[in-house]
Amino acid sequence: MTGFWPLFKRELWAYFVTPLGWIALTIFLLLQGWHFALVIDHVAALSAQSASPSGAQAGVSLVSGFFGNTVFLYLILFLLIPPLTMRTFAEERRQGTIDLLLTAPVTNTAMVCAKYFGALAVYVTWWAPTLLYLGIATQITAIDWGVVGACYLGVGMVGAAYIALGVFASALSRNLFSALLFTVLIVLGLFLFGAVEFVTAEGTWMHASARYVSVWSHMAELAVGVVDSRRVVFYGSITMVSIFLTTHLVAGWRHE
Repeated sequence: MTGFWPLFKRELWAYFVTPLGWIALTIFLLLQGWHFALVIDHVAALSAQSASPSGAQAGVSLVSGFFGNTVFLYLILFLLIPPLTMRTFAEERRQGTIDLLLTAPVTNTAMVCAKYFGALAVYVTWWAPTLLYLGIATQITAIDWGVVGACYLGVGMVGAAYIALGVFASALSRNLFSALLFTVLIVLGLFLFGAVEFVTAEGTWMHASARYVSVWSHMAELAVGVVDSRRVVFYGSITMVSIFLTTHLVAGWRHE
């Protein structure tokens, strides 16, 4: 992929050289810190009410509360991923700098992958400090790090898929607001369709389809250490198809 690394470093620089990137990181960590404190309080209250509190059970409750059984995780994804991805192509097209990229010695695949992996690297950077929260939690309860690994795998897969969708939405747009709106609508649409599993009867095709898409069910499974290969295929497919479609769009620009 000719030209990948220079463009990848350019993308990272663009995220971290601006105040907006650091503001987003700060907001993410503050929200996650507050969320983790709420989960700690909830687990402590449950342990106090239990006649024979179990450290292992408390640890499972803490991890599942932080990663799975809460709408807070999904609100963070909805609020922060669209702004993270909206500038990838929409800003280049708005400023006219996309013409420079299209005439540079950079392949279409390299251009799309550099922008995608740049956003993904920022996303991983956001989540990395949350390991400190779980490290602190080991001082008060036992933590199953295998379950934690499954949870981070889930967070990574969901984020990777949503970021790929966001990059695709940005490539469809000519301004930041449109890119932001498209990404929100796509991600929210997936979430709402997945939520249909809670209002449909088990055994129906609609329930099965919604459960297959439901990020809530996926993270609930991972939060107890269950890694279903169908989830890996689902998010991997979204990621690959979105990158493919974005590359196809960029190839079309070269012929305009």
